Amino acid sequence: MSASLQSMITSMRRRLRAAWALATAQIIAPVVVGVALLFVVLGRFFDMSWSDPVALAIVLASLLLVAATAMMLRVPDIVVARAADKGLHTQDAFSTALEGHGQGTTFGERIDARAALLAADADPKHAIPFHVHSKPVIAAAILAPVAIMLALMANPQDAERAERARDHAAIAATAEILEREAERLTADPSASEAAARLEALAEELARTDTLDRADELLRQSAEELRQTIDPNLLSSKAASQGLQQSLDNQPLPGVEAGLSASEQLAQAATGLDDLSEDELAALAERLDQLAATQQAGDPTAATALSAAAAAIRANNASGARAALGEAGAAVAASAGDVQSQQAAADAAATVDRAAAALAAARSGSGSGSGSG
Repeated sequence: MSASLQSMITSMRRRLRAAWALATAQIIAPVVVGVALLFVVLGRFFDMSWSDPVALAIVLASLLLVAATAMMLRVPDIVVARAADKGLHTQDAFSTALEGHGQGTTFGERIDARAALLAADADPKHAIPFHVHSKPVIAAAILAPVAIMLALMANPQDAERAERARDHAAIAATAEILEREAERLTADPSASEAAARLEALAEELARTDTLDRADELLRQSAEELRQTIDPNLLSSKAASQGLQQSLDNQPLPGVEAGLSASEQLAQAATGLDDLSEDELAALAERLDQLAATQQAGDPTAATALSAAAAAIRANNASGARAALGEAGAAVAASAGDVQSQQAAADAAATVDRAAAALAAARSGSGSGSGSG
């Protein structure tokens, strides 16, 4: 094969591949653009933030696939020669030369010389012209601008996604408020139940998608917390704190300072035998005074304190110890109950604040959407 024929075959092969790629691209263009348009349209009706990028990726991937296939397409020399013969009307000069007819003879040399001469002047553009397939091209030309216009227009789903993102941020901020309060309450053993409620509420909020549901959870949780609070909490709290303050200011006779109320009562019970008659009388008088302060807030402790005072006056040491033990247990239980209910009240107040913050976020989101 002469150099001119080999060069012609190479250039014709490139032209054939380009023609195949162009024809294939035109034929599949309506399908590719139609699929891309479908994704763009779906992205306007459903939460598919990836629809536009996928539509663009489909078009680009299709073009790359066609180009890559064309580059790797195997086109034998004889096929190229026949295409050149047909396009240039050379009466099979190139294919005959490649098939080797008359090789080694004068006739064969004349065939090769003629093919080489024709190959030197062969123009691939004239041999293999590009053709336009009007129907698929027109269809793609109609669909493509529609897809592009829709992709460039504002997507209503974008506004909804932005609103959902704001809602999620508001809910997350609300959950963070509850988590911080739960962490603070965890430091107090008596507040463990309230802390656990707040942690559970924060976790449930984290799984919530809408402000309406979050608001419902907050209101329900706040009501449940308030239901655990005794209506007499204020009087019980005043009695418990008042008792502790009174004993801090003036410890019981024979008892060291700095102890809690229940600890002072327990120490008084163990030290009865070490007290003089005057100290016992003073202790009985003091217990009666303390009992009077507990009547409204902690009647159980008041009864036990009065019983202890009576037993001391009756010189009933064992009865006094038992009554003082009961009083100490009642005081400790009351103090723990007050702390637990106060923690519940604090937790309910925190939930109310969180609900108010969420309502403010809802109002801001609504006004922002309205102004837009």
